[in-house]
Amino acid sequence: KPRKALNAYIASRTWFLRCPELAHLQMKTASGLIAVLWMESFERALWALIANAWSELRDKYGKDAVPLKGFLTIACPLLGITSPDKYFAKFGWSLVYDPEGKPMLARTSVPTRESFGPKAFTTTYSAKDLVKHCHDIGFVPDLIAPRN
Repeated sequence: KPRKALNAYIASRTWFLRCPELAHLQMKTASGLIAVLWMESFERALWALIANAWSELRDKYGKDAVPLKGFLTIACPLLGITSPDKYFAKFGWSLVYDPEGKPMLARTSVPTRESFGPKAFTTTYSAKDLVKHCHDIGFVPDLIAPRN
């Protein structure tokens, strides 16, 4: 029986946690900052596609056979999702600290969707295409039998 699909926000949070600016923070602190990044993200539709594709693989093979972090390293570059090490600079974010030492996000610039060009944040890939790509490159080994 298929499980509930992975939430697009949760998929993106797994990726955002790799941002060097956030990697050293405790999960509770980082999650609050990631929620802000998510609300301002131009990439949310792409994350929905990624979440659907991974959910399909997980339901078919099990999450141990298709780890989310590994899947993201394949799917995100394929769809043009910004790499964690470039995210803050590309979208005009900076990690700052308030007087009590609490981390906060600040804008260094506020880009518009249009400033990235007409094809940015779109794709012709479907979830089925991502699943096929994972099979084609061997991310899902042929030796793994689908779960029933």
